Amino acid sequence: MTSNPRPKIVTWLGVIVLISSAVQFVGAFAWFSLPELPLTVPRGYLLFKNLFWGVVSLAAGTGMLIGRSWALTLSRWGAATYLVFQTINITVLQSSEYALRARTFNISATLGSVMLFFWLSSRPGVHNYFRRKAG
Repeated sequence: MTSNPRPKIVTWLGVIVLISSAVQFVGAFAWFSLPELPLTVPRGYLLFKNLFWGVVSLAAGTGMLIGRSWALTLSRWGAATYLVFQTINITVLQSSEYALRARTFNISATLGSVMLFFWLSSRPGVHNYFRRKAG
């Protein structure tokens, strides 16, 4: 049985996705100590979105690190869906004064991050690694 070494770029992508998951879970735990401030969305929405994206990114990041064949597909679809979700979230649901001033930066940062993720995940070594795992 031959070993199929994981490319460094796959390791980095997996770790970055797991860090994203940790940030989402921290947001979910912070929900329990939210002060009574006026919010532009229902309080439950904040918990649900953080838990949802935390679970999706945990599955994708873990799958990438352990070399599951579905991990690249899940992470790419997750990134594309996250971009759409964040754009809607930023433009429609966030209407505080700060959110309005930071809107352009937030959308640009999300778009740039997703574009970088797609570029890195499209490298030949990444595709070959997951293709070998599938076959």
